[in-house]
Amino acid sequence: MTLTAQPAETDSVSARSIWIGEERSRSWGYRKSLDGLRAIAVFVVLGYHAGIDVFGAGFVGVDLFFVLSGFVVTNAILVEVERTGSVRLRRFYARRIRRLMPAAVTTIVGTCLLYLLVFPLLQRLEVVGDAQASLLYVANWYAISESNDYFAVAEDASPFLHFWSLAIEEQFYFLFPLLVLVLLAAQRWANHRRAALIVLPVLGLASLAAQLTLGGSDASRAYYGTDARLYQVLVGCTLAYALTNRSAVRIRRWIPALGSFLALAAFGVIATPQIDVSVSHRGVVAAAVAGLLVLALELDVQGPLPRLLARPTILYLGSISYGIYLWHWPVILTVREVTDLGPWPLAIVGAVIACALASLSYHVLEDPIRRSAALTNHPRLVIGVGLAVPLVAAITVVPSALQSSAQPRVARPAPTLEISGPAGDPSSLAAPVPPIDFASVRNARVQSPRCVPGDVETCSIRVGGGPTVVLIGDSHAQMYLPAIEEIAERNDWTLSANVVAGCPWQTGLVPRSDQTPERRETCAALRSPWYRGDLPRLDPDIIILVTRSWDDDELGDVIRPADAALVDAPLDEVHRTTSARTVDTLAAATDATIVVIEPTPLADFDPLTCLSGATTVGECAFASAAAPTAEDAALRDIDLSDEQVTSIDFDLIVCPTEPVCVPVIDDTPVWRDSHHLTIDFVRRRARTFEAKLYESGAFDDVPTMVDG
Repeated sequence: MTLTAQPAETDSVSARSIWIGEERSRSWGYRKSLDGLRAIAVFVVLGYHAGIDVFGAGFVGVDLFFVLSGFVVTNAILVEVERTGSVRLRRFYARRIRRLMPAAVTTIVGTCLLYLLVFPLLQRLEVVGDAQASLLYVANWYAISESNDYFAVAEDASPFLHFWSLAIEEQFYFLFPLLVLVLLAAQRWANHRRAALIVLPVLGLASLAAQLTLGGSDASRAYYGTDARLYQVLVGCTLAYALTNRSAVRIRRWIPALGSFLALAAFGVIATPQIDVSVSHRGVVAAAVAGLLVLALELDVQGPLPRLLARPTILYLGSISYGIYLWHWPVILTVREVTDLGPWPLAIVGAVIACALASLSYHVLEDPIRRSAALTNHPRLVIGVGLAVPLVAAITVVPSALQSSAQPRVARPAPTLEISGPAGDPSSLAAPVPPIDFASVRNARVQSPRCVPGDVETCSIRVGGGPTVVLIGDSHAQMYLPAIEEIAERNDWTLSANVVAGCPWQTGLVPRSDQTPERRETCAALRSPWYRGDLPRLDPDIIILVTRSWDDDELGDVIRPADAALVDAPLDEVHRTTSARTVDTLAAATDATIVVIEPTPLADFDPLTCLSGATTVGECAFASAAAPTAEDAALRDIDLSDEQVTSIDFDLIVCPTEPVCVPVIDDTPVWRDSHHLTIDFVRRRARTFEAKLYESGAFDDVPTMVDG
């Protein structure tokens, strides 16, 4: 950075003042305080990932990283430009590769091996693409393509989730020096600086506009997109150019000193959930505060906060912060997999292990490679190796480790459950897990018609001479489709379906406010208006309603009552009220018999993933909720009070040994995840479902064929 020497302090006024611009040192060098800031940023992120409430918005630590990266890299480029008049691309890219690639590849490969030892096969298979995208520095765009939600930090979250930010930085490092060269080609140094102070803010504003626009319609796209996050990096870039101003300005020393403490305090507040703003707006504020913090530290590099941030412990943690960031998330996930630690103990254990791994990586790998004189003199070789190693690792190492059929080495304690019920057999818990193509079972999906409002033909599945049946509901209605289509074929039904994942059949439940507007509008159009308009045109004899159970804590996480009077109501009241209102709407619109299939049991984990790492079926059995649940009771009350409604319980079909549910029946996995049945199981039980439907009295006759 081009700052000139400070004049001699000859009076008390100048002793209390500092000079900006012409009168300060023109050399840009290592800033200890900025490394100290990195330490703060990485531990804020770590606290967030560990689930500590006070760090409920700690993801803004990444915003600080972005601003710091833009500032530091731009200053390094400006020093080279002033010294040589240009940017030597090969050397720049080689330096970035030597700084970032060795630790990143080591972390990704190490995490793959760690997952092979600890995590079940299915959980490993689900992160193969994440690992490969991380190695190729496109993790952010891969997350967008997979519709990953960064804020759904669940038990089975990807250990490579955090590599999205490194992908954005790498993409920036590739493009930014090219932009500087374009500006240099058009202008000499002084005008290049002025041009940059116009171009960079314009680009930043364009990126900011993308962030705010996308943030209102697609939160994940706004969070992960390079175009929507570059404004934060450009804050640092613009700040670096602005501080090359040659005009000398004298200000009071206490101004940047006080400003640095105020900015740091403000950043701390932004990292907590105390400020209730959207993710996009929080990021904008965080970037602005981070820019002010860096500016204040730079204006008085010998001030009290810079000296505090340069203390040996903070400084060392800052110097290894890159490694801490790389390792902290896979470490947290692994510790969480094998222990039941709470947020604070988890954060402490995760921090100790991540710091140890980062320190080892820094001293054994990162620093020697970064300081190697031999590598400095061979930038082409460095670039070639830097491109080849991640590619080879993505093609060979990642699939070999994550797709291996080897069982995890960490023993899973068998549950202390006792089998009962009509099909009770304690030996079934000790039965070995049968051969299962886990990837095929997990990825199997049912295709349902896209029912377009106003066009009932789009809802049709088959036309027959028997009763007209309409299936309505969410993904649970969709999961029954293979059986219902088979039943329809056997009994010559005319079958139509209105099923949309995430849209309950109850009109009073809607996706929560931060779901995409398209989904909310789709659910709204395919429920109450469709019931009153299109459904009567189908003239159904039978309406089958299916939705997942909301008798757990996920009601507020995924959907919410549309009626303001029910927002704070107990779950059983929400179920009872919304279900009764919807049934009344359907009864008023048609003369059909309404068959409500009660929700199947929920597991508090993923039985299929569990099976992929288990040796016995009993390791993945679970206790179902006490029957009937509040939702079951509400549906049965409606059945008793309305002759047009029939409630049917399939629990003993999917869980014949209740209250303990075994995840494998007749060598067939029952659950695809914590609440969906597998397609294979549904097809194999089609005749049992059929018998149950006809036994309910909703149809004219009972079939003579039963499940064989």
